[in-house]
Amino acid sequence: AADAGILEPLDWSKLNMEMDDMLPGAAHECGVGTISWSTLFAYRTDVYPDEAPGSWADFYDVGKFPGKRGMYKNNPVFQLEFALIADGVAASEVYDALSADGGIDRAFDKMAELKPHAIWWETGAQAPQLLADGEVAMTTAWNGRIHNAVVNEGKNFVIVWDGQIIDYDLWFIPAGHPEYDLGMKFIEYASRPEVMARQSQYISYGPTTNEAAELIDPDILQHLPTAPANLSNAMWSDTIWWADHEEELTERFQVWRSQ
Repeated sequence: AADAGILEPLDWSKLNMEMDDMLPGAAHECGVGTISWSTLFAYRTDVYPDEAPGSWADFYDVGKFPGKRGMYKNNPVFQLEFALIADGVAASEVYDALSADGGIDRAFDKMAELKPHAIWWETGAQAPQLLADGEVAMTTAWNGRIHNAVVNEGKNFVIVWDGQIIDYDLWFIPAGHPEYDLGMKFIEYASRPEVMARQSQYISYGPTTNEAAELIDPDILQHLPTAPANLSNAMWSDTIWWADHEEELTERFQVWRSQ
């Protein structure tokens, strides 16, 4: 969107913070991160009462951890990354591996192992529902959906934070908007640490600055993607890489999925 000229560059001097104050990937010339959320996987405790899965290698290991797997139907975003992590690539090296010769083919080859065991979900609500109905033993999901199912509905689900991929929602101002100054005032307000910290009272998505995280109740913070304990093997979505590849890879993914 920035390259296409449909967003206004932001005046960071009016935001009372520096781009470096934000978490990786949350600060852009034309955008400011407002919440952090993640894609990960969760499982049912009653299916694995003894030894529980704890990594993407476990998610892919249907021999050791039998059962159907819920996987996202609409595009391959993050699924290629998870496949490579399951295949032994370090989380910090995933995008290098995808960019290398044969990296994308390697991810598709790994996903093919799980394809016979996959049940595909399309909307955020479907992933926890597949778990609740017992149609899958594990599923990829967005962390907020699983958290809500556990806290509000008492479901016996466990989130696996290892190898989570963090992404953001961001504030933008459309190019040429007549209320640019008002938009900057709003973004400055929404980006204040005390304001950003309050968001976690309503949804289990984290802030986009460390200063805001320090203001969050520890009992709430532990359930957020950006809690220190949840970041030990996390990775951040490379939105620039996906902007360059998503269209062609989504087409390839849908052909592959339908075969």
